[in-house]
Amino acid sequence: MAHSRPTSKPADARPSAARAPPRAGEHFPMARNPESCDRGGMRSVLTSLAAASVVLAATSALAFPQSTHPAMTDPSKATEKAPDTFRAKFETTKGDFAVECTRSWAPNGVDRFYNLVKIGFFDDIAFFRVAKGFVVQWGIHGDPKVSSAWQSANLPPDPPTQSNTRGMLTYAMAGRPDTRSTQLFINFKDNTGLDAQGFAPICKVAEGMDVVDALNGEYGERITQKQGEIHDKGNAYLRETWPNLDYVKKATITSTGGGGGGGGGSTSSAKPEEGGTSPIPFVIGGAAFLGLLAYMMRKPKPEEPAKKEPEAKATKKPSRPRDDDDDSSSKDGDDDGKSGDESRPKKAKKAKKKPS
Repeated sequence: MAHSRPTSKPADARPSAARAPPRAGEHFPMARNPESCDRGGMRSVLTSLAAASVVLAATSALAFPQSTHPAMTDPSKATEKAPDTFRAKFETTKGDFAVECTRSWAPNGVDRFYNLVKIGFFDDIAFFRVAKGFVVQWGIHGDPKVSSAWQSANLPPDPPTQSNTRGMLTYAMAGRPDTRSTQLFINFKDNTGLDAQGFAPICKVAEGMDVVDALNGEYGERITQKQGEIHDKGNAYLRETWPNLDYVKKATITSTGGGGGGGGGSTSSAKPEEGGTSPIPFVIGGAAFLGLLAYMMRKPKPEEPAKKEPEAKATKKPSRPRDDDDDSSSKDGDDDGKSGDESRPKKAKKAKKKPS
């Protein structure tokens, strides 16, 4: 699906054949022979591991949970008919906004959008194009496997029934209405010139347009021509090269208004539980690991009892007896060369006989 970037309308994704190889894992220095490590060396290793864990935890915290719903890699499993009307909420790194959708405006596009939100497709997706005074665009998934699966899942055209005025949500396309897939844009201003080109609005921002206006636009159009790299490398490339982008943290259907698969009335719509991923176990596990490392580093190593070396012959008797566990079996005794008692040392010298 070749996507162009005309100056008068949003650009969409371009295909790329090459796949980015997986990054090699980092290696941390370890002692070659743990038995030979002294306490200082072991503490150094544990400190390095703890620091690395903190860095990895901080890096992971930048990403948001992605869905594992089966339809993420198989578009044929996301073909549910949308309700007549519904509302979708987008939680972003700048705040929340909500859109109201009407199926009769563009049935093919609204059905696709409803399914994408419901399976969790938009979770952890970057607003890679923020062209102030024109549009904000997103919809390339952060996992290359997912983006590849949906890249050619194009929709049949919907003739425009609404105008691309400020706050309208519309699919991006590559020059023709039959190239719509997953990429969307919101109009920052009235872009009514897009109507005649086949851009059919599907929803409108109902709440939080100020959040949309606040999305980071420091990169402008610089990333628009990098869509092939985003497809190939995903969020790893975006977070490394364009670290200040804003992201969708989570998107959900919050209410439905009759017809379609959503049923009537107001319903709370979370993505299917089988596709959810909670970060809580990772946070708890990381905290437990760091706590264990801290405990190991602070716990004093029990001192081994020193081995007694055989004592040399003393020229002078000790001032007090040795402890009972002294392993010396004999000591030099008197100054005249006589040995002392082996069971316990004597405190006084033997008296010498007087000459007769």
